[in-house]
Amino acid sequence: MTETEHRIPLRASFRKPTGAVILVGEWRQHHPEAARGWVRAYSFLLTASAEPSKTWAIRFRLPDTTRARINPQQSFTRFHIVRDGPELFEIAARPGHLPLPGGTLAVDLQLLHPAPDLAGPPNLLDLEFT
Repeated sequence: MTETEHRIPLRASFRKPTGAVILVGEWRQHHPEAARGWVRAYSFLLTASAEPSKTWAIRFRLPDTTRARINPQQSFTRFHIVRDGPELFEIAARPGHLPLPGGTLAVDLQLLHPAPDLAGPPNLLDLEFT
């Protein structure tokens, strides 16, 4: 696994929570057969505003040449998959997985690509947090 730090700013209005995205690693996944491929792992660190929040959602696109889906082997998910590509990805909060007012919450997301050469650049395009 390679360790790189790739910070991507999130677009958010002044009163909504803000955050950062870090590419934390990449590796080849061999098992099970239905989930073989090249994994890119991202960590979204969400920082809440002072007001209590009832939900959050993260939306993004990938470069056109990239083929991916959310890794079905990801074991510690705190989100609900709303859209799983190919042109738009969206994940939303599950109950109980919200940052406290003024606090932070790490949301880990793994994208599964068919192969490293089909992964393209690690950019998440049109990234939004609501």
